[in-house]
Amino acid sequence: MSSGDFLRKEARTPLTEHYVMAGALGVISTNSSAILTAARATFCPVEGLVPKPRLHLRFWVDPKGTTQPPWPKPFFRGLNHLIFCGFSNQDSILINLRTRLAIGRISPAMGADCAYWKTVILPVLISILSASVGVLELHCACVTKDGNALLLAGDSGSGKSTLALALARAGFGYVSDDRTYCSGQDGGLVAWGLPTLLKLRPAGALWFPELQGLDPGIAPNGERAFLIDPDRWPGITRVKRCSPQGLVFLDRREGEAFDLTPMPGAEAASRLEEGLIAEAPEAVEAQRDMLANLVMLPCWRLRYGEPPQSVAERLDRCWVGDRPRTFFRGHDQRSVECHRMEIRAERQDPLRRFTLTPFVADLQLMGRPVRLETNRSAILSRALRVLARYQGAADSRPEFLWRIIGEPRVQMKPPWPERTAFSDESLRYINIGQKNFIAIDLDARLAAAFLAEGLAEDEPGFCSPFLGDLFYLTAGRLGLVPVSAACVAAGERGILIFGAPNSGKTTSGYLAGKLGLEFLADQAVFLEMEAAKLHAWGDFLPAAFRPETVQFLPELEAMTRTFRYRDLTFLYLEKQASNTPTPARPVVPVGCVFLERKRTSVPNLLPMGCAEFRARLKESLPFRDDQKFAPRRAEVLRALEEVPAYTLAYGSDPAATLDSYQDLLMGCGLEVAKR
Repeated sequence: MSSGDFLRKEARTPLTEHYVMAGALGVISTNSSAILTAARATFCPVEGLVPKPRLHLRFWVDPKGTTQPPWPKPFFRGLNHLIFCGFSNQDSILINLRTRLAIGRISPAMGADCAYWKTVILPVLISILSASVGVLELHCACVTKDGNALLLAGDSGSGKSTLALALARAGFGYVSDDRTYCSGQDGGLVAWGLPTLLKLRPAGALWFPELQGLDPGIAPNGERAFLIDPDRWPGITRVKRCSPQGLVFLDRREGEAFDLTPMPGAEAASRLEEGLIAEAPEAVEAQRDMLANLVMLPCWRLRYGEPPQSVAERLDRCWVGDRPRTFFRGHDQRSVECHRMEIRAERQDPLRRFTLTPFVADLQLMGRPVRLETNRSAILSRALRVLARYQGAADSRPEFLWRIIGEPRVQMKPPWPERTAFSDESLRYINIGQKNFIAIDLDARLAAAFLAEGLAEDEPGFCSPFLGDLFYLTAGRLGLVPVSAACVAAGERGILIFGAPNSGKTTSGYLAGKLGLEFLADQAVFLEMEAAKLHAWGDFLPAAFRPETVQFLPELEAMTRTFRYRDLTFLYLEKQASNTPTPARPVVPVGCVFLERKRTSVPNLLPMGCAEFRARLKESLPFRDDQKFAPRRAEVLRALEEVPAYTLAYGSDPAATLDSYQDLLMGCGLEVAKR
């Protein structure tokens, strides 16, 4: 993991505005005025005194982002209450349904694309978040006239979009063509639309002359379709909100005339639920209550085969005046509870939120019980090989749950793609390219990760960066403080080795292991206070060598495995080559050494002053962690500052450091001024 502000804790999003988002009060904070411009065109802005918002959306535009349109097809996956939205390699959003929070890191080009925010990103977020705030998303079109709104339901291909457009051309207000949101207000229902593009299948050109001669485009789901902006079509009026007064379920059949018959409320509710996605039980019950209220409105089945303009004309004749005349005839007003109890349609899970993870292992990671669950036995076996030193029966309730999903639908192999990260208090994530991610909810003690099977099968990369990043992001909640350092040990005594890249930490640690010392870490050490005493754990990651190291240590060529990340290549070596590695244990730091390569031809170990040591320790923290962990981090660093610290200047050969390492481990260090 990179040093510095990898999680972007210092990112500022000072621009804030409040909106009614399809029936739910929400707030957006960002550093992009263009995103707020898109939000104003999508939602209903709220001014003046604002009640506590239920939705919180935070988007940081990274000035160093480089992605450019055209944008790829968006990617969505989730597990439990964490939902990942990948819009490109550098553009991603993580949603926490438990807290109704969405955070995202965005490139400048995507941040400036108001049309994409208005028609894709913001509607997708509301679609995913709606159930968590009691808003019901329906797979329906919606039009309105004379204050009365009509919902048009039906399967894909039943003609919802075509008929909604025909009705809009006939004088109805246009609300939506595919997704309509319902919320409760003052004992009634309100229907909301968002300014998405109306999607019309290529055959729709038969009914609308304006489309003839035009080529269909590509919809966000990858289908060929005409993408129509109703705001730019003459004669169409877009309406953001309305009051639903009836539902029509479309059943298009070739050769059928216009046949409008009543539909029982229970059947209507079940049909509507078939279009809903899987949700948590409490959200499902709230949706069913709202469905039961909705189907108390008149519900009709429309079988038709006529052109959409003819159907629109007939519906228009029924839907006039202060109330829809035909639509209210003959309906029995059965109880809401009766309808609610009959709604039991099966639901799809397109986000994979409820993927089963039957392969389970309980681990003791650096003395902390962690449960690992996955949907692939190969992933469990691979993880257990990596964490072999930490296996053992957990004697207490897990402090953290890691759930890893192997994703066979994503075709990807090494080299591993770019990683970027973002965070907000207890929520943090790393996107690995567009279609792989690690998401952490520290408060819920849950990690959710999706990884393409081609990457999961790459054992070097699966170990590091994947498992390494997962542990790094979890460490603070487990009571550990990571520092970027190597570690070698003799018995219970260890020394921490710091240095800039290419300072020789990895090579000198490897050479120390050949001399009989224990090579515990070359990238990260995890510190803890146990019984008021400082302890250090070496990481479980392999040692990472640069390829050019082989010219000095030719045996590495046969002992290492290759890892490729973007355009970089590393050679990975297991620090414990034995098939029966010794169980992991902490050591007591007895010295800290800061390597300074190519500074002198003769090794020179010098004591380091207190102020310099403190400053360099802070620079060795791999990333800025949550403020809630600051007291523990401060306690650990104070204890580490009491450990003797040295600079070790040497030439180009890391073997020159070994005598100093052995002297320090044997208690033969130089006198260090009392701090």
